[in-house]
Amino acid sequence: MRNRFKHLGPVWKYLGALSWFFAAVVLVPVPVDWWFVGGNSAAFVCTSAVFVILGLVLARRPRFPALTTRQSMLVCSLGWLLVSAVSAIPFWVALSGGNGSGWEWYLDCVFETVSGFTTTGITMLSGLDGMPRGVLFWRALIQWLGGLGILSFFMLIFFAGGTPHHLIGAEAHKISSPRANPSMWSTLKILWLVYAGLTAACTLLLVIEGLSLYDAVYHAFTGLSTGGFSPYDASIGHYAANPAVYPRWRLIEYTVAFFMLLGGMNFIVHYRVATGGVAALWDNFEVRLWWLIIAASTALVMFSHMRSLGPGNYEDGFRTSLFQTISIATTTGFATRDIGGPMGTVYFGAAAQQVFLILMVVGGCVGSTGGGIKVLRIGVLYEALKRQARRVVVGSSATNMVVIDGHPVDNEEIRRTAALFFGWIALLVVGGLVTAAFSAHGPLEALSGSFSAMGNIGPCYIATPEMSDLHWVVKIVYIFQMLAGRLEILPMLILFSPRTWR
Repeated sequence: MRNRFKHLGPVWKYLGALSWFFAAVVLVPVPVDWWFVGGNSAAFVCTSAVFVILGLVLARRPRFPALTTRQSMLVCSLGWLLVSAVSAIPFWVALSGGNGSGWEWYLDCVFETVSGFTTTGITMLSGLDGMPRGVLFWRALIQWLGGLGILSFFMLIFFAGGTPHHLIGAEAHKISSPRANPSMWSTLKILWLVYAGLTAACTLLLVIEGLSLYDAVYHAFTGLSTGGFSPYDASIGHYAANPAVYPRWRLIEYTVAFFMLLGGMNFIVHYRVATGGVAALWDNFEVRLWWLIIAASTALVMFSHMRSLGPGNYEDGFRTSLFQTISIATTTGFATRDIGGPMGTVYFGAAAQQVFLILMVVGGCVGSTGGGIKVLRIGVLYEALKRQARRVVVGSSATNMVVIDGHPVDNEEIRRTAALFFGWIALLVVGGLVTAAFSAHGPLEALSGSFSAMGNIGPCYIATPEMSDLHWVVKIVYIFQMLAGRLEILPMLILFSPRTWR
């Protein structure tokens, strides 16, 4: 039996080191808890102790041997599951009683944590306005870490000179994209530097516009990571609802929308712009398609709104349509209106509801913090369809290559993209069927819940207060979908292959 699982030895070493790493990370909210006199520091210390014990059990003296592709996929999937399961303890301990108890409450806490790390943003919690600030800050921190990937941050801290190629590839987007630097290690450092810099810039602007430092940091963390958690039940709409306290609430909404948009773009584009390459904002296929999607979707959503409610205040209609379009397209999930509630349906109209569903599937750009299938993949599939149509019309003499930005896309890449797209659709359908079978929600609501989980988006047509009432089977399916969507299916699927464990 020992020899049978001998090939998993390196996997346990990396999982042990990851546990040691998160034993320190989970203590970050303690000063925030002290500042707000939350009294929940013990929950974070206990969680840290659990991580330490796991680190001792799995890797008393962590070493980092070379990993095969299969082992890297296992570290990725098991690592995300392990960290999510343990990181749920602060929610479970600090919020028990007020929100629930028993194993189903712990499942809700794991759901909340997975939703955070995968930057999905579906929440099981209500009454956020009165919850302990330290515990809520933990929600924001796990979304920020999950934005570029918990394994990539772990590698950045633990490794001084380089990273195992397969391990980073197991977590990163599995499609070809340009790097800022030929070295993967240098690119990783650049991406996190850009990420941290934009987070600081967002925080500064929001403080200038009237937010407290806590609120500004919180929404910078969850906005740029395209996660969408907020310390308020009304999300970003909290500020519009309190204009006397936040007189610049309109500017706050535009600022948050801008940084969500940046989070949904390839971070290599931001690096190129910061180093003088302003042409990066329009000189490649994916970015041009991204601008087209945002502009067309905003116009359609605003048109649908005007059809439903009449012209009204044009600035309000434009701002709300732009904000919600960017929020859905980037898979952030911030809201100034609840698209799942009756009033949200009235405000946006049927056409806007369909646009939102499409945006949930498409998602952000490759190399962004956004979820979804990714804009580049949709573009590649569209170009492949055009190629096939051209061959039917012109005949076999037509070109057999898909060309993006002057570079041919090889057929293997197209096959991988098509396979991933099929996997997405299959899991979306399964999630929708399970939701419909175990709830009283109609087909649109059930399917939108599956779209939300798989696309790491958050909002859906199931009202937010009803999410915690879903059957536990649906919650487990959504947890799997959130992880599969964030890790792009393959690392999760190999868990079910007997060959993985032999």
